[in-house]
Amino acid sequence: MPDSTSQPLTGLVPLDDFYHFGVVVTDLDAAMAEWTAIHGFEWGPVQNREFMVRQPNGVVLAEFQFTYSIAGPPHIELITGTPGTVWDPATAGGVHHLGYWSHDLLADAQRLADAGYEPLASYEASDGRPLGFTYHWLPTTGLRVELVDANRRQDFLNWLAGADFPAATDR
Repeated sequence: MPDSTSQPLTGLVPLDDFYHFGVVVTDLDAAMAEWTAIHGFEWGPVQNREFMVRQPNGVVLAEFQFTYSIAGPPHIELITGTPGTVWDPATAGGVHHLGYWSHDLLADAQRLADAGYEPLASYEASDGRPLGFTYHWLPTTGLRVELVDANRRQDFLNWLAGADFPAATDR
């Protein structure tokens, strides 16, 4: 047990930057209706995205839809995805990932990789660095962690309040 002179425990990602649970579903409308009926959630406008994503199997086209619960944090993110991507509904049902804001995406992604979280997916800038978000996977437990660039937080909050939500590649 730590004594009073010990340094506070710090994790790989600050708990106060945890903001969502991601859930991959096969039918977004049905999942939204179910969660609304059972839990009373209201949802942000559904977003459709298509982009190239780097994964261990190379760069692939990802098409998906998503929305977030307006109530939070933590928010619930519902996602339908493309087979063969990190958001493949056939292999990623249930709680898919924990999402954290990152104030230094490149450094935080490297810290997770150094700790054994395997890189799983990311947008990429033209110079090959991650852009907007990264996903990491811990092989022992299967836990996925998504790091999202904290520079997108205000866009996210504006979207939940009714504004447009630009893609990370739009910046």
